[in-house]
Amino acid sequence: MTYFFDTYAIIEIIKENKNYHKYKEEEIVTSLLNLGELYSYLLKNQGEDVANEWRLVLEGCYLTITEDTIIKAMNFRFKNKNKNL
Repeated sequence: MTYFFDTYAIIEIIKENKNYHKYKEEEIVTSLLNLGELYSYLLKNQGEDVANEWRLVLEGCYLTITEDTIIKAMNFRFKNKNKNL
């Protein structure tokens, strides 16, 4: 199964959080914005070498998000705000 990994999820996998262990072998799909957040976090906390290693790991794993996709997602979120999604 393919999941979208936000920055927090990737960081927890890197930190080997046992709650994220089951996702460690899954295909990572993320966005360039998440890469930027992750790179900044790793640069600050683990150094440039680790940040660059993860940049290479995530190369090609980026979801292209269009303006239309964002608008549809926000409309869906608004319409379903009272549901536990």
